[in-house]
Amino acid sequence: MPEALPQPRTTFVGQRRALARVRQFVGEHRLVTVTGVGGVGKTRLALRVAADAELGVDHEVVWTDLASIEDPRLVAASVCAAAGVPTAAGVPAIDALRRRLRTARALIVLDNCEHLIDACAELAPALLDACPHLKILATSREPLGVAGEMAWPLPSLGVPGPGRAGEATVDEAMTHDAVRLFVDRARAAQPDFELTPERVPAVVDICQRVDAIPLALELAAARVRVLSPEQVAERLGQGLGLLRDAGRAAPPRHRTMRAALEWSHDLLSPPERMLFRRLAAFGGGTTLEGCEAVCAGDGLDRADVLDVLTQLGDKSLVLAEPRDGVTRFRLLEPVAQFAREKLEASDDLTGTGQRHAAYYLAVLEAEAPGLRGPDRPAVLARLGAEHGNLRRVWDRAVAVADDDVLARLAGTLFWFWNFAGHFTEGRVRCEEALERVPAAHRATADLLYAAGTLAWMQGAHAAARARLDACRARCRAQHRDDLLPLVLRELAGVMLSAGDLPAAATLYEESAGLLKRQADREWDLALASVLLSDVREALGDRAAARALRAEGRSRFARVGDPWGLSLADFSLAVAAGTTGDLDGARVHAHDALALQRQSGDLWNLGTSLLVLGEIELLAGALAESGDLLRESLEALHDVGDQVSIGHGLRCLAEVERRRGPHAPRRPTGRRRARARRTRRGALSLRPGRRRRGTATGRASSGGR
Repeated sequence: MPEALPQPRTTFVGQRRALARVRQFVGEHRLVTVTGVGGVGKTRLALRVAADAELGVDHEVVWTDLASIEDPRLVAASVCAAAGVPTAAGVPAIDALRRRLRTARALIVLDNCEHLIDACAELAPALLDACPHLKILATSREPLGVAGEMAWPLPSLGVPGPGRAGEATVDEAMTHDAVRLFVDRARAAQPDFELTPERVPAVVDICQRVDAIPLALELAAARVRVLSPEQVAERLGQGLGLLRDAGRAAPPRHRTMRAALEWSHDLLSPPERMLFRRLAAFGGGTTLEGCEAVCAGDGLDRADVLDVLTQLGDKSLVLAEPRDGVTRFRLLEPVAQFAREKLEASDDLTGTGQRHAAYYLAVLEAEAPGLRGPDRPAVLARLGAEHGNLRRVWDRAVAVADDDVLARLAGTLFWFWNFAGHFTEGRVRCEEALERVPAAHRATADLLYAAGTLAWMQGAHAAARARLDACRARCRAQHRDDLLPLVLRELAGVMLSAGDLPAAATLYEESAGLLKRQADREWDLALASVLLSDVREALGDRAAARALRAEGRSRFARVGDPWGLSLADFSLAVAAGTTGDLDGARVHAHDALALQRQSGDLWNLGTSLLVLGEIELLAGALAESGDLLRESLEALHDVGDQVSIGHGLRCLAEVERRRGPHAPRRPTGRRRARARRTRRGALSLRPGRRRRGTATGRASSGGR
């Protein structure tokens, strides 16, 4: 008689879709192999499928656990033992199985095949060819690689996406399998554990940190016996040490996450081990080109990288994820932590880090110029995909005191932080670097410029002025003619925000004068013209303002940059609004907003929404104003612009005050047009005046 199926000690949670898929595959194919990284739940899923099959009429199930078998010659004998098939002396076990199963309707489960892959690949076809009613379900970290095999990679459990940790409710979080599994196992460790609204962010963070691998979730959940979910999440970022001790009943390879990964690592060939640990250098994955550039060398030929990468993918250690027509390769986070341990303990650490820095610096410097032109959205997407790698390059440059690399990074990465809205991250990184980079080094000027400009864009005017003044002095001392005009421009913006219009005009004019002496500065000259037009408008010289605005628009049109054209329209909107021409202001503001939505600049999108929201407030279109202001606040919150947020909240409060507790439905048709003709007034948002903490002076100057 076949041995009884193992009885799980814990409940089956999640993977309902995966269970349905594997049931379907077993129904349609005679050989199905479920693959996946150690701990992803292959055995549990196969056991559930086998238990269902066992209920079938005249359907025999043979469960064979191969984890403890080390000799490939014992695979067939192990199946015989599991099936209750006696073996006679001198009769090969495979022959005994063929005779016993020739007419049987049976499902053989071969669990944990990866270390016996060749033997299993030999046994499966031999049995299937001789036994027409037989089916085989295998679990392995790589496919058997035989004809007729249906190999299916078991995905991790479902988890809320990045950025959702602080937004999900308890009910929303519990719709995800990873959260449900964590909560179930946490209750087993601490019976009174409940998922409360306060705990949701930490639990979702835990699920994301372990890439929703079931074994890692179970090991992490066991820790709630003595740690809070917040403490568990924090310690998960410190390595694999937390993911251990699943209890004495667990198989040794599953008692720690490290043991599960060592099991896989021990089966790799030397080239596979080399590439595996070098993949730990990447942050957020890489392309094939990046893998070849960084991982080849010192014992691994570039021509062999694709083949070895494919082998690691077959062994479930590397994920291949198609994205926008390009396949990116990455390690699940617990796997990446394990690979980093191997890299740090090897002789590859320095060389791999240097190749990684060189490659991504080249990528950044090739892409960054496109951020100031019509290709900005595409460039933002490409650099956004490599953001994790750019962070790694920065962190390594700081850690090893490579100030030359840091100088190149600071001069180019600023533009990505700027247009992608990563103000806080960029500012923090620059301030930290300034504490250790020598004052005389070239990097200092670029770091001061980035830190000062980002501070201004977040409304920290005193800090911005201090950093930009220091940068101006450093540029003059080092003859940084490339950077000085930009520093003067940002200083002018600070003075504009402070209401010192003459000083702002002088600085803008000096910046433009320096730019006109340099080649290939069309984009910067276009911006200088638009910014100076705002100051001239505020000073009452409207003819000069119109001429400068037209010049700026013409230059931006030549370089084809919708972002720059949006600034010109924004400037027109503010100019019209400050004179009470709300109809003209609305037209220009809508044009500016449409172009900002196209250009992909989160901060200027927020300020465009803000000025349009105030225009509608002044026009009496309260419902429209409220919608625009709320969307503006979301964008401004993401970039940390506290001053603009403050003004937006005051405008929104005024909207709600006017609407009252029983807000009427928004007017339509002629009623809306009539409402817009009432309550006219001048826009309080004026360039250079920062009145009541308004953002428009800074927004219209672009902050660039």
